[in-house]
Amino acid sequence: MLKYGLLLLSLWGLSLVVAYPSQLNYNVGDQLAYNLAGTLDARGSLVSTGERTSGSYSTMNSVLVTQCQQEDDVSYLFVMNMFNTEVNVGQGSTDSFTLDKRADIFPRQDDDDDDCPNCLGYDMYYQQMKTGEIVQIWYNQDDSPYFVNVKVGAINSFQTHVVAANQQMTTVENDPVGTHNSNFLGIADQFLVVNKTFSQLDFQAFPDPNLQPGNVQITALTSTTIHNDGYILSSSVDQLTNLVNASPLGSESGMPSATRKSSVPGNSTTPLDLDLSSYGSLSIILSDDSLEPRRSFHQAHKTITELNLSKNMTGGSLFEVAARMIKIGKSQKTEVDEEDEAKHLLKKILKDSGSPAKQIIPLMNKLARMITSNPSFLKN
Repeated sequence: MLKYGLLLLSLWGLSLVVAYPSQLNYNVGDQLAYNLAGTLDARGSLVSTGERTSGSYSTMNSVLVTQCQQEDDVSYLFVMNMFNTEVNVGQGSTDSFTLDKRADIFPRQDDDDDDCPNCLGYDMYYQQMKTGEIVQIWYNQDDSPYFVNVKVGAINSFQTHVVAANQQMTTVENDPVGTHNSNFLGIADQFLVVNKTFSQLDFQAFPDPNLQPGNVQITALTSTTIHNDGYILSSSVDQLTNLVNASPLGSESGMPSATRKSSVPGNSTTPLDLDLSSYGSLSIILSDDSLEPRRSFHQAHKTITELNLSKNMTGGSLFEVAARMIKIGKSQKTEVDEEDEAKHLLKKILKDSGSPAKQIIPLMNKLARMITSNPSFLKN
């Protein structure tokens, strides 16, 4: 009798053993909708005290929908977009913020695509290895760089590495933050949980060439829950970043250098005494079955070959696309700055029209050079 009791106990114990997936598993046509929520808390951080100053706080809520388009032996191709995106922005000090601006983003209502009146720009695509890495993404060249950046961040929340429970591994990743080593840990739970961590000490390159490991501090944690059938249930990305404004970090430990430039006399707080402290979080959670996806993606490209042949689509790694968007953003800012300078010059010329020619001619020559290099100024 004792023998049979022990046997039943053993069988009951075996029934509790969870069969975790060894890789991601999707079928072509699978469409999943996730509730997406993001926050960004950006403030100054006083070097002398570590105290955080006033700053800005923003939230984003959206529905993220993905659909599997293609499968090969080692990877999947997904199409994605975000729907009913809502952004709130506020300013404040310490831990008190007032959200004073709300925007529902419905950016595009094309005549040839009335199926998507509330999507965040154009569809994007990503290739995800069955082991979890995202190796390639594609975006429409007509899309807004801001929308591309938002969707790149959403796609990046799916990036992981399927590691067995209670196992660890370190591998090189490319993502919108940079090229760096990432440390993965598999955790046994009701479902497989994979935690990923990295810091500024793990970086090899940043998408913004102005950043170096010596002037940025990063602490990052991503936690991904994978269903036992192999699809991603949820993911949370948390990242704390300090941009050191003056001298580089002074040691491999990641602590600020002991030598910093002095304050400008008369100013209690100057850029030289202030680091930029930014805390960002992004979470995606698979929606209940009762939440219908917003779109069937019936016009989507079905294969990687189609994407690469498309005249409107441009591809690259998460790192490469992030670097491209940063470069575009900087060039647009430069254009705006130059246009403002041109307007200022024109006003000065008109105001000083009665001045001697030797004062006016150099200004007119400078304005002419600016217009020659960028004729679009004349339109404004």
